[in-house]
Amino acid sequence: MNGKLSIGKDVPSFKQYFGNFSYRFRYSIYEAVYKNATGKTLHEKELLKAHEEFKPDMWYINTIVMPEYAQLAIKLGVPYAVHVHELPQEYDFQPYEGFRQMLDHAIVRLCASETVVENLNDMGYEAVVMHGLINVEDIQVKQDRAELRRKLGIPENAFVWLMSGAWSPRKGFDYMPQLLRHLPQDTYFVWMGSARKTAYTYYVERYTKQFRQNVIFLTEQAEHYYDYFNCCDGFALTSREDSYPIVMREAAVLGKPIVGFSSGGITEFVKPGMGEVVEGFNVREMAAAMQRVMTGETPVSETVLRNAITPDLMRKQGQRWSQVLEKAMNRTPTSDPLLSVAQ
Repeated sequence: MNGKLSIGKDVPSFKQYFGNFSYRFRYSIYEAVYKNATGKTLHEKELLKAHEEFKPDMWYINTIVMPEYAQLAIKLGVPYAVHVHELPQEYDFQPYEGFRQMLDHAIVRLCASETVVENLNDMGYEAVVMHGLINVEDIQVKQDRAELRRKLGIPENAFVWLMSGAWSPRKGFDYMPQLLRHLPQDTYFVWMGSARKTAYTYYVERYTKQFRQNVIFLTEQAEHYYDYFNCCDGFALTSREDSYPIVMREAAVLGKPIVGFSSGGITEFVKPGMGEVVEGFNVREMAAAMQRVMTGETPVSETVLRNAITPDLMRKQGQRWSQVLEKAMNRTPTSDPLLSVAQ
């Protein structure tokens, strides 16, 4: 691994095996009928097909939301690593036994941040922190910032905050209008992410309209994502839980100051010169921190921000990743599942 994730020309992509199946709609009528008839889901069928073709030494399960794949690996006697990105709120959506078995039988437990490591330690599991990789070279701005701001109707001198994520309580979507009530009236907020239509999102939309706030809602922007990101002056992490958000690291690569609640990995990422981390979830304190960045009271250095995530750092992280997995594969077996990890 060189720190830049890619798929070689001769290696079939995930989609070639798994087609257009959506995890979100796994329990569709079609798949329910298929599972009832065969005892397997469509995903499991294709996973077994890929396993038979490549005969890998281990599986890498990159989330806790697929405990059935860990159970399949256990059944087949295939060693696997699990990379835990999720924090306790997400645990509530996972099955008790599936979660326990997934953690118990993994040959190594990787965690997206020190915060996640602490969560697993609290349960008696040892784990290794392994921050995810991002392709820094792919973060490219293609459109003129000033022109795009004009298209969005943003005044030239306005300070614009951005958050990227689902319109959900976990991402703190409802904090956005609350924060704006404590910021200058000419402050703008761009929220970029997958939209939902629920009573919760209706609340936020009505809130912003009631107080005539300058909010721009953008859905997921695949093609021009970084252009819209670059339109903004700062990144506001409003999440209630976020282990080590990619968008936070993208903000650093683009040189955007970061302000956020102490929701997870932000506490170990943001250093002096990069912005502020607000302890707890006090809206007034968060707004005050944002204001300090806006006025320059909190010093911000683009150099410090950009140096926090570089291609060289990603390459070194990729090498460490390989070393940890190799060590886990070569470890001495132990009868205690809580100790079956790379030290």
